[in-house]
Amino acid sequence: MQRLDSEGTTCGIKKVEFIPTLVPYRNSVAIPPQFLRGYFLRLEPRRSIANDAEVDIAVETRKTWLEFSGIPGRAGLISRSGGFLSLFLAEGSVKKLLKATPLSDVGFIEDDWMDGDLFETKEERNREERDGALRIAVNQIKAKCFVEILEGDEEANLYVKPYEDWISKHVESTGLLDFGGFPDLESYLEERLLTVGESVTVNLMKYCYQFKITDEQYKKSDLCRKAAFLIAILAADHYSAEVEWINHNKLEIPGEPITAVYLYMRWHDLTFSEAKDAMERMMQEKEAEFLRLREICWEELGRDPEVGVYLSALHLLISGITVWHLNHSRYDYDPEHPFAPKPEHKLNDLPRFHATESGNEGVTIDFVTSQLKDTSAIESEIITTDSISSKGSGPSVNGSTISSDAGTDETAPDASPWLAGYPKLSNQIVMEPCDYIVSMPSKKIRHVAIDALNVWYRVPPKTADVVKSVIDLLHNSSLILDDIEDGSPLRRGNPSTHMVFGTSQAINSANYMFVKSLGEVQKLGPSAVAIYQEELCNLHIGQALDLHWTFHRQCPSEREYMQMIDGKTGGLLRMAGRLMRDQAIKNRGLELEDLLNLVGRFFQIRDDYQNLRSTEYSTAKGDLSDLDEGKYSFMMIHALNHSKDKRLQSLIQLRSRQPEGKLSPEQKALIMKIMTRSKSLEYTENVLEELQSRIHEKLETIEAAGCEKNWVFRGIMARLAVADLKLQSF
Repeated sequence: MQRLDSEGTTCGIKKVEFIPTLVPYRNSVAIPPQFLRGYFLRLEPRRSIANDAEVDIAVETRKTWLEFSGIPGRAGLISRSGGFLSLFLAEGSVKKLLKATPLSDVGFIEDDWMDGDLFETKEERNREERDGALRIAVNQIKAKCFVEILEGDEEANLYVKPYEDWISKHVESTGLLDFGGFPDLESYLEERLLTVGESVTVNLMKYCYQFKITDEQYKKSDLCRKAAFLIAILAADHYSAEVEWINHNKLEIPGEPITAVYLYMRWHDLTFSEAKDAMERMMQEKEAEFLRLREICWEELGRDPEVGVYLSALHLLISGITVWHLNHSRYDYDPEHPFAPKPEHKLNDLPRFHATESGNEGVTIDFVTSQLKDTSAIESEIITTDSISSKGSGPSVNGSTISSDAGTDETAPDASPWLAGYPKLSNQIVMEPCDYIVSMPSKKIRHVAIDALNVWYRVPPKTADVVKSVIDLLHNSSLILDDIEDGSPLRRGNPSTHMVFGTSQAINSANYMFVKSLGEVQKLGPSAVAIYQEELCNLHIGQALDLHWTFHRQCPSEREYMQMIDGKTGGLLRMAGRLMRDQAIKNRGLELEDLLNLVGRFFQIRDDYQNLRSTEYSTAKGDLSDLDEGKYSFMMIHALNHSKDKRLQSLIQLRSRQPEGKLSPEQKALIMKIMTRSKSLEYTENVLEELQSRIHEKLETIEAAGCEKNWVFRGIMARLAVADLKLQSF
């Protein structure tokens, strides 16, 4: 197998001729040959001229992380061969590469935190207090990066938004991969593509390279892009295998790390070294496939220069990530470590932790099936079965033992169903509409808001999770009911819940979530229940006003509209804040209702604005859905009060007489024309800017009074303040 030695020759015999990219190099230089020792691909690797600056920025980011968390963490972006972005974005814009550096480094920190790699032992990983503090530290540094990357660069949203989406999906998928679900390499790689962050990586490439390819060109290069990412996945698995195994066992996790190396060992009964060699051959095969597909795309798309930049970016992604993994200290390990795999080890020979040595009596590990078995539970089942049989407490019917004092017997073949005893009803049917609304895309902005509040209040992690659960249940319940009350057929680009399950079933399930949320809030104590009840009343009062104005076609004043928002939109935010304060460990005297009311108003008015201006919103909710629903949005209120054009009121009156209660596209266009002439959209933009400014003033006042600088809160506002920001789901 070809590998480069330190002089760039293959096994000391001949120099390897690397395959260059499709476009000339402008922003990169050759990588020093000593860092290519062991590189076995043919794609030429390069390093950005921004490398030294990236290293400096990454060092500062790690210092900031240490300040926030108190722990250094594992090595991040910088390898011996260069920075991560300088290697895989070698020809990207220097300015944008450096702008993206802090957030990219935080991505490694967040990934290590979620995987447990920030910890040395299982006990350290499971310490609730430390986990809670690290959760806040991760949120703070990530939000700080959001604020800094978005300042003065709206294009950075190309990276920030997919980054948030990836982290959300990564959290949901953590721990879900299972060896049993992968019969072969292709099925494993398909699953890994969903979790590896392809979208965030491609969008980071778009941000740094600024290539302008059409959607059609992007789709036609799909196979080429997929081949590039498969090699990147294999490279990560190949070079991390030893460290993954050591960390896996230090943290006392049963089974094996889910990587291709250990899958190869299982599937083909290979030794560790044989599996690693097989991985290298597979990477070379995938590289040949990538080169073949690259040439096809290049020719079929007419040798378009923009396509050439894109395909070259994929080339450098493969070579850069491979060289980075090859040279990174995070994959260094001590061969004499007790858990270190040896070349001759087969899967069942690999050194593993023994759970009984950690004091977990009654727990054993079956190394063949990698299943955790609780022997104490098994013994309990045996004892229970034997004790029932030995007691002879009742007659046996079809092999079932029946208690002599049972009033009914549901197992008896001739039992009358009206006299039989039955188990508790399953909640499966009532939960189907709930599960449906939860499955829809959501940015979990309320979760982030709770994380922001916790920077100041520092409640225990379990308490924060309960508050999130309460707010989630109430929010999703309100979405179902809102769509019914507004007659909205769409929710986040999907049919509304009542359009799938029927109105009656949807209402019943929404009410069920209200009851479930009460059960959750009771875990926090009587004072929390009182807050819950008060804010829930406010929410319903606010919704009542909104429905009243729509039904009676009565336009509220701006003041009345703000009062409605404070009840309806601000209610859940205020509830979250008050619950957190009620359970606070720090700053229990900090009252945030005024701040949260301003944030609620900002959210609602921004949502009104997005309904009329955002293409993505139109896809999610329907074109200008507020007009169809007869809503008195903030812009509509301004237009009705400031426009002399009487046609606007007439159009609103006509809505209810139209087929299905909807306005025609032409009528909607006329309404938008009238609102434009009345400068209602400009007025709304100014109001949003004023609200945003006042929110920042409030934050600064709170922080000046001695509270920690809240980067998470600032990050929320930075994300929502970007002018071209697409729809957020609140």
